[in-house]
Amino acid sequence: MKITWYTTEFSIYYSILAYVLYIRIDKLNYVEEKKLSRNMKNTLRYNPPEDWNPKKHKYNNHFFGLVKACTWISETLRMKIRTYEDQSFNLLEIGSYKGESTSIFAASGIFEKIFCMDPFEGEEIALNLLDDEWKDVKRNFYTNTRHWDNIHLIQDYSYNQVNNFYDEFFDVIYIDAEHSYESVKKEIELYKPKCKWIIGGHDYGVGEHPGVTDAVNEAFGKPDFTFTDSSWFKILK
Repeated sequence: MKITWYTTEFSIYYSILAYVLYIRIDKLNYVEEKKLSRNMKNTLRYNPPEDWNPKKHKYNNHFFGLVKACTWISETLRMKIRTYEDQSFNLLEIGSYKGESTSIFAASGIFEKIFCMDPFEGEEIALNLLDDEWKDVKRNFYTNTRHWDNIHLIQDYSYNQVNNFYDEFFDVIYIDAEHSYESVKKEIELYKPKCKWIIGGHDYGVGEHPGVTDAVNEAFGKPDFTFTDSSWFKILK
């Protein structure tokens, strides 16, 4: 009977302790939820503003559009290259901002090496749209790409770096830097020779960036494929 009493007493103390801890944890969770709610920010792909997602999609097209594009890239390379499984592919992303698209490319598992070029300075529409500062953008880039060790950041303008790579060094190039006609045209002219299989980019057919569409159409006639996130791609061979 004595053993049973101590066992019961222990159970009571244990229950009280568990209840106190539950209240404490629940309180902490409540505080954390309020903190997260206060600090939530819109981003370009992970959490875009609601009016960026057309209601017809019923999903975050800025995220899933690029995910689908990665599937297409993998399938296209597989069809083009007989020894696909034995190849190592390099990606160049010109204009990485917070590394959201970079993380999607990395998570796809397609690329052995991913090179990102971004000076993290200068004019950028997204800074005003999302109330960002360059120092926070760069910090977020490292946060969003921290899970992969095959991402190489080159903090510079792409035109300063073009001669550091031989022709067809990259298997895939994705252009998403400055969106003027002159800038996109220059990026295509400089980096098309550096790309072996697929060149593409972002914001094709977007009303706010007519220069992107004009430069792409002038260079290629039109893209071979576009996706719901406004990504465009041209197969080079």
